[in-house]
Amino acid sequence: VFGGWGHLNTSTCLSARKLKDMTGCEALSVVPEKIGELKSLTKLSFKESSISCIPDSIGGLQRLELLDLSSCRNISSLPQQIGDLKSLKQLFLAKTSLVDIPDSIGGLKFLQILDLSSCKNISVVPEQIGKLKSLTRLSFKESSISWLPNSIGGLQHLEFLDLSSCPKISSLPQQIGLLKSLNQLWLPKTSLADIPDSIGGLRSLEILDVSGCKQIKSLPKQMQKLKSLKRLFLGRTSLIDVPESIGGLEFLEILDLSGCKEISVVAKQIGDLKSLIQLNFKESSISCIPDSIGGLQHLEFLDLSACLKISSLPEQTGDLKSLKQLWLSKTSLADIPDSIGGLQSLEILDVSTCNKIQSVPQQIGHLKSLKKLFLGRTSLVVIPESIGGLQSLEILDLGGCKEMSVVPKQIGELKSLIQLNFRESSISCIPDSIGGLQRLEFLDLSFCLKISSLPKQIGDLKSLKQLWLGMTSLADIPDSIGGLQSLEILDVSSCNQVQSLPEQIGHLKSLKQLLLQKTSLVAIPESIGRLRSLEILNLSNCERFSVLPKQIEELTGLKSVSLEGTLMRKYQISV
Repeated sequence: VFGGWGHLNTSTCLSARKLKDMTGCEALSVVPEKIGELKSLTKLSFKESSISCIPDSIGGLQRLELLDLSSCRNISSLPQQIGDLKSLKQLFLAKTSLVDIPDSIGGLKFLQILDLSSCKNISVVPEQIGKLKSLTRLSFKESSISWLPNSIGGLQHLEFLDLSSCPKISSLPQQIGLLKSLNQLWLPKTSLADIPDSIGGLRSLEILDVSGCKQIKSLPKQMQKLKSLKRLFLGRTSLIDVPESIGGLEFLEILDLSGCKEISVVAKQIGDLKSLIQLNFKESSISCIPDSIGGLQHLEFLDLSACLKISSLPEQTGDLKSLKQLWLSKTSLADIPDSIGGLQSLEILDVSTCNKIQSVPQQIGHLKSLKKLFLGRTSLVVIPESIGGLQSLEILDLGGCKEMSVVPKQIGELKSLIQLNFRESSISCIPDSIGGLQRLEFLDLSFCLKISSLPKQIGDLKSLKQLWLGMTSLADIPDSIGGLQSLEILDVSSCNQVQSLPEQIGHLKSLKQLLLQKTSLVAIPESIGRLRSLEILNLSNCERFSVLPKQIEELTGLKSVSLEGTLMRKYQISV
């Protein structure tokens, strides 16, 4: 009966008439006229099929509630009879080649969801769309529409409107303010130059996103009327300032002003945002934070990274009792205020690449909740002894601190520490107390040119998985290294004073990678045969290396042996 259904047989097509799913049937190119006879059909999906048109008989499906034509790239038009689907609630037309929307769409009185996202060929929205009185979700995301009809204001039940990445949208009708039920309005990456004053009428609006709208320079005062607004995304716009009226958004939880290169001043009224949880000024041009910031008692996230004009923080920063993350990297900060010790909830502090910072206040030791501390590429001279008080600290990054030469013994008190990075710093020794870091998994001392020895307590790091010692001045590896039962990677590459390895290296039962290239090794101990987990052995460019013990053949898991540039460069090992 249904001979036009591609490779689908008659019994398949006639079964389960209440739900017909042809999703992904690329061989399906023709929909027969008789589909209109399936009077009980409630759901019909041709998603990702090759059909090019819908027959007029579709209008006979009076019980149809869902029609999915998304990703049917051959469909360029819909029949006028689409408007006869009186029970239709969901219509998915995303990623089709539709050129226009038929006027008859206004007949879909019960339609709740209309998805026209990524319809690149649609440029006009018919006035009749305003007749969809039951519509709750409407998406034109990534389409080519250039305007919305005034009738949009008639969609009194609309909760979600997505116009993001519609580059031809340059304005919104004043009637947008009539959408009393609108909960989310997505407008990023459009060509909007202004937000209409009528937006103040959106009393139910919780999310407004105009990020990436580079022509927007100001916000209307009526924004303060958005009493339900929780999330406001203004990043990468051309806003010149944050208006004083923003203080009226008493329920705002997220404010994103990242990448706003024209903003230099933050209104003190920002401190009135008592519900604010996240505040992002990343890569903006602000030069200072108002003292009123201390009033944000629910703030958990503050990002000022890459704000090149920020040279100081107000003392009131320490009043942010709920703050969990403070991102200050690549700013012009010269000092961290003593009041930072008041941030009892702080878990992440990043001041990396603040090359004017020479010291950290002793009060940093009061940050009992701190888990991650990024101090790399600063001008730190010393680490305060109070650092030992950071009992929750898991990551400490001091990489690239060229001015720092001494590590306080209190570092051994960081019982929760998992990662410790001194890469490219000027430290000359590691304190014996390092052995107390029983949870440490990662230690990087590579390119620490002044490191000439390791304390024997290094062998007490029972959880250590990675030890990076490349390009140091090490002459010997302590025998105690055999105690590193969890070690998986050992790198002593380019340590040109290292001439031998201790026999105890054979105790490293978990070792997978042994990187010894560009050292002065002449041989490796026979105990290497006990490294049954070893997968990679690199001895390349060890110019004096001449003896490879036969025990190497016991390493059945070995996948790679590099001997280029050694006296054994022609040796072929059978693995």
